[in-house]
Amino acid sequence: MEDFDASSLHLRPCSLEDYFNIAAEDGVYDLIEGILVMKEMADQEHDRGAAFWAMTFNNEKPEKDKRVAMLNPSVEISSDSTGNSNKGSKKPTVLRPDMAIIKLPSDKQRRAAPKESQDIMFPKGYPPDLTLESTSCNPTKDLNTKPKMYLDSGAGSVHTLHRDKRGNGRNACYKIQKKENGQIVTETTPISNDPINDRDARKITSKQLMHPPSPDHNVRQNKAKQRAKTRVLRPKLNQAENRADGAENRANAEKNRADGAENRANAEKNRANAEKNRADAAEKRARELQKQLEALTGNPTESSAKYQSSLSASCGSRKGSASASSSGTSSPPRQRQKRPNE
Repeated sequence: MEDFDASSLHLRPCSLEDYFNIAAEDGVYDLIEGILVMKEMADQEHDRGAAFWAMTFNNEKPEKDKRVAMLNPSVEISSDSTGNSNKGSKKPTVLRPDMAIIKLPSDKQRRAAPKESQDIMFPKGYPPDLTLESTSCNPTKDLNTKPKMYLDSGAGSVHTLHRDKRGNGRNACYKIQKKENGQIVTETTPISNDPINDRDARKITSKQLMHPPSPDHNVRQNKAKQRAKTRVLRPKLNQAENRADGAENRANAEKNRADGAENRANAEKNRANAEKNRADAAEKRARELQKQLEALTGNPTESSAKYQSSLSASCGSRKGSASASSSGTSSPPRQRQKRPNE
């Protein structure tokens, strides 16, 4: 696409490839059947309302909910949903709602989409679960045309905040449109402090979208919620820490007892090894003495026998003398033999 001023891009033909080359500073455009349509300039409250819902949803949704709330995502609309009488038209239509809630298609699903649609955030076949549009100066398109296109493409519900800027908010209202049995059902309520009738609204009210809190207020509110949650959870956390410390102390005591038992077992083992070493040393010494004795006699068998007999005789004589002394008798005195000269 040639370089044009932002104002000159409005109502110019554009292909899908060129559509995604438009710089962000050139404005936000819808692509209606191949024609660029610039979205009306929004005020701060308009942008903050969608951002407030997106932030609230992303912060409070359950962990198992894989959907995300996004601002100004690109949503491809099928040619049968544009209201064009030429049903065979292949001119692309891409809308950018103020906010949408959807589960992002996987890389595999995105690669399966037509090549020209792979850069679209939500190509055909992956409609959003919920879209939010806030009207500006020209509410007709946001109130009537776009909701039908979203619903015909498979969107779950379309929420429209009619700000009625022309009437200074006198006719402001909130619309929820769904498709039931092929028919579009519309629920219109005045701007109020009642929660929006949708579980994905997370108890947000239409008045909060009409006059959203400032970012500073959101930060303060989140900090207050965090402090309140901390006050509730701190005692439970302390109890859990105390239980963990007690369990750790008991585990350490059990470990110390086990270490003591292991030390005692090692001491017993060391004593048994010492006794075994002493027995081995005594046996070795006995074998060495026996070898020395055999070396002195020269006849291992005879020396052993003599050693045993002498040992037995010695033991027997000692026993005999001990028994004689114990019985009180003494052996007769030895007579002196006379010499031949006597």
